[in-house]
Amino acid sequence: LFWKGPMMCWLTEKKFETFLTESVSKLNRIKFVIFGIGVHISNKRIQFPENLRSGTTSLMIEAEIKINREKFLSSLMFYLGKNYSDFLKEGNENIMKF
Repeated sequence: LFWKGPMMCWLTEKKFETFLTESVSKLNRIKFVIFGIGVHISNKRIQFPENLRSGTTSLMIEAEIKINREKFLSSLMFYLGKNYSDFLKEGNENIMKF
């Protein structure tokens, strides 16, 4: 698992996740940020466009098991919440440690 650029997460040298952000600011102050996550969870290789198959994967393909979307989302939300709480308490020093 590694990050390539600020907005993509890669697994075994193939993209499986993308982060989308949008912010609104006024007078050099950020009013709010919208953060979205796109994750290839249970896509089969054949479901990707042919020109993307060599550089894109899904968690199911890599783990070779069916991924439960609800459990994945629950776990993702838990860890996002935990990391956000840690960030508020400690700053960003520990956020990017794997």
